[in-house]
Parts: sequence; C-alpha cells; structure tokens
Amino acid sequence: MQYPLSQLAALCKTHPVTSKILIVPALTIGHDLMFALSRAGQTWVNVHIHTPHTLAEQDVGAHVITDGWTPLTQDADLFLIDDLIPKIKRQMPDDVFAQQAGNLARSFLHTCRALRVNGIVADEIRKEKGFLKALYRAFCEALEQEQLYDHAVLYRRAMAHLETHPVNREVAHLILDETPLSKLAFDYIHQRTQGVIHRIGQKNDGVILPAHSAAMRFQNCPIVHGNVGVGAKIWSSGLQPDDQAQIHLRETLGMETEVRAILRDVRTKKIPLDAVEIIYSSPNPYLMLLYDLVKSYDLPATFSNGIPIGSVQTGQALLAFCRWMGSGFQAEEFVAMCRSGLVTFSDTKDITPHELATLICKARIGEGRTRYVDALERIKTSRLERITEEDWDTHRDFRMNQLDAAQRILKRFFDLIPDGPIVSLRDVILAGLHFINQFVAAQTEADHAARDELYGRLRTLSSACKQTGSLRRLASRLCEVLGHVTFGAQASKPGHLAIGPLDQAGYTGRSRTYIIGMDEGSFPGGTTEDPLSLEGDQAGLLNEQPPHHTPEHV
Repeated sequence: MQYPLSQLAALCKTHPVTSKILIVPALTIGHDLMFALSRAGQTWVNVHIHTPHTLAEQDVGAHVITDGWTPLTQDADLFLIDDLIPKIKRQMPDDVFAQQAGNLARSFLHTCRALRVNGIVADEIRKEKGFLKALYRAFCEALEQEQLYDHAVLYRRAMAHLETHPVNREVAHLILDETPLSKLAFDYIHQRTQGVIHRIGQKNDGVILPAHSAAMRFQNCPIVHGNVGVGAKIWSSGLQPDDQAQIHLRETLGMETEVRAILRDVRTKKIPLDAVEIIYSSPNPYLMLLYDLVKSYDLPATFSNGIPIGSVQTGQALLAFCRWMGSGFQAEEFVAMCRSGLVTFSDTKDITPHELATLICKARIGEGRTRYVDALERIKTSRLERITEEDWDTHRDFRMNQLDAAQRILKRFFDLIPDGPIVSLRDVILAGLHFINQFVAAQTEADHAARDELYGRLRTLSSACKQTGSLRRLASRLCEVLGHVTFGAQASKPGHLAIGPLDQAGYTGRSRTYIIGMDEGSFPGGTTEDPLSLEGDQAGLLNEQPPHHTPEHV
C-alpha cells in the first residue's frame, strides 16, 4: 500500500470515531485517496475532505456573505485589472514599465493575487516598483469598495472568527505534505489546529522542498509512519536491484506515438482499466491527445483536472464566435466558423452554413458590422438587374431565396451582439449564451456537460462583472478566459482509466502508473516564471511554484 494510504489507514485505525479533517491540494485528490482506501478494505469513517480555502469557507463563508460581501467570481478580477491598468498609466505617464502594462494584465493579476494571500499591503512594496505598487493599491481598494471577498479576506475573517469560536480540540487535523499554503492560509490552518496537525508525507532526505508547501510550513509536526513505494525510494533510501522489475522506461518518436503506446500496452496486456493511472507532465498537447485517443478507442476515463472546453463542439463554436467579435467581424473568422461545422441553422433549409460561408467569401466583405448587410444588398440588386427569377436554374450563383435567408441569418447573428463604441461585459457574455442556444446543437454527452459548465460560469461572471469597454477588447478578453475553462473534472472511478497532471498524481492507489512527457521540454511541468517578480520581492512570495508529489508506482 502506498504511503499516503497506509498513513491514512493507520490514523483511521487509531482514531476510528474521532472527526478527522484531511487537508489536500485539490478535492479530487482527497476523493481519490478515500476511494483507494475503500478498495483496499480500509475504513475511513468521519474523514472530511477539504482544501484550505473550502475549510475557511465552511467556517465563515456564511458570515461573510451575511455581512454584505460577495464572492469574487473566477476571472472577474482579470476584467477588473483590465479596467485599472489604463487609469494607473494615465497617472504615471513617465513610467516606462507602465507603458507595457496593457500586455501583462494576467501577469499583474497573478502578482496581485500572490501579494494578497501572503498578507502583503501596498506600502510594503519597494518604491522602485511604482506602477505595481499603485496598481496593487487600486486593486485592493476596488475589492474593498465593491465588497468582493477573495481568499485573503476569507482567511483573515476565519482567523478573527477562531478567536471567539475555537475549534473542538478533539478534531484531528491531517494535511498532505504537497498542499501549497500561502502565508495567510498557513496562519489560518496553524491557528485552527493550534499547531497540532499530522503530516501525510515522508521525511526530507536532501530534497529541496518549496518554502510554501505544508511539508516546510509544518516541518516540526510529526509524520505518520507508512511504507514508502518504489518511486518515493528515489528520494529516500535509493532504488535497489529488486526494484528494477517495477520500473520501465520507453523512448518513442512523437507525442501521439507516446500516448498510443500506453493505450496499446493496456489493451494488449488486458490490464483492468481501474488498475491504471496515466500522468501527463504538461497539458499541452498531452491532455488533448489523451482525450481524443481514449474517445476513439472507446475507453472510459476520468480526468482529474477536467477537459478543455475547446475539445468539444460547443466550446469550439463559442470560442469562434468570440474571436469573430474580437476581430471586428472579420469575414475570414465568420467563414471559418461556418465551414468547420460548428453552427447550424435549424429554422431554415434555404441555405446551409457552408453555402453562407461561400456567399460571404464572394461578397468580399473584409470586416465591419455594416459591410455584411451592404454587401448582400449589393449582390441582390445586381442580380435583379441582370436576370429574371426563371433564369436562376441555369446559373451557379445563389437563388434569391438563399440571399433572403442569408440576410435573415446574419440579422439574427448581429441582433445578438451589442452595438456602440462602449458596451458592457454582461451584454457580450449574454450574446455568447444566446449564440449557443440559437446556433449550436449539442450532439454528445460531452457537449451537454460543456454547455452546462459554460452556462454556469458565464452567468455567474455576467452577474459579478460591471466592466464596460469596446466590443473588440471585451470579446478578445472573454475568448482568452474561455481558453482556460475546463469541464468534467472527476475523481477516479471503478472501471475507468484515471488521467491527471503530475502535481495531482499518485493518490489513486493503482498498481500501474504511466508517466508521459518526460522529455526535457515538458518535465517536470508546472508554471512558468512570473515576469513581474524576477527580483524576488518579499523573499520570493511572488514566484511560488506548486509542490510536486512523487508517484510511487512507475
């Protein structure tokens, strides 16, 4: 049994009835561990799975909302940063760094988030980083004024709540060594547990661990005894000759060949699917390759981090629609959307999406909302002046009813989209939702799941965001946000392959683990360096990387 499982089993055995809170990096990891314990015949009565954030939400989330605060919706702060950057730039016209800030909105957001969850206030940022300091101050003030609470507010409120409502000392707290803990998250967990917490992990045998990992934050807390698997021996006692039979390395030519080799190995050896875990070091391109191939082989699988929204027709269509709006209605984008089969015209048989794309190409529209209407009117007028209706059968051009249908379809498209120099993000989002309803047909179970995810995310975002701006800017930013949306995230299930990223791997208790993407360009994965924190502000708090867990079976 792998050491996280053996350690959890030991704690459950010594505390069979006591309420136990297991703190994990992601909820799917906790569910994987509990399911693996069940398969091993171990009991886990009264174990409650939480991340640091969900635990704080359980403690004080209701109180914060009652006080008039609203949760900061995912990605809403990106649009907030977009609004703040131009305002701060106007206040600092001589700052060279400020002039490039418009292209670094997501990097600035990452930095502001890191500063907040580490308890940094604007006055503590060095003077030479004037633009960052001013932007961070404005960002914090905006959240305060609009009463939007993020993780930083939640952790502070939770710590204040604990001063008057301490947790029952009989509750046992456990934490995985790989759990990332920002400064405020650590302060909250430390106060909640009163410094008494059990680590699920292994001894540090010369490996440099991230400073913000639970293994380092709680390095003086006891580690529950458990067996160490083959993979973990690399960092402890070292591999022995007998371990070689459990580790196999293969070299392939090409990433798709690499993925196919794993699935072929599973099928030819008739390995039970729920005995297999497949780990990718980088989502691009391995995640899409895995999704496409397990679908083509008709193999049931769970994806712990979900599937990109762009892998199904609904997501592809919405992305294409947003690109079209963001490009200023370039005809090439509209033609590509129609010819790729992403849209349907269910209310008319007079013209198909492919025929409409051909007509738009012949119209030589270029870009611009009004040019579509003008071009079709020009075509209709020229045709009526040259030939009669009876002559249409002898020509390869479009019939008059097709031109009429094309005008109706285009009017429906443009009626969805807000007009004017300044539009609201809410109207842009609603245009996307109406587009899905009217022009996209959900054909598969995955399409329906993606549609549900998009409806939930976009409706929440539209309610939370009050930003306005040009249609091109808002649509382009929305397209970027959609590119990061995933759906269908699941913990491992019986009869399914378990597929997940490297930083969430090794918790399923499965006997066969395949790791793909071990070339120097992909392994060990993780995030890239933050360009705004290269100078190591606040002792490296702005450049934290997720700690990695070593899978025990290879």
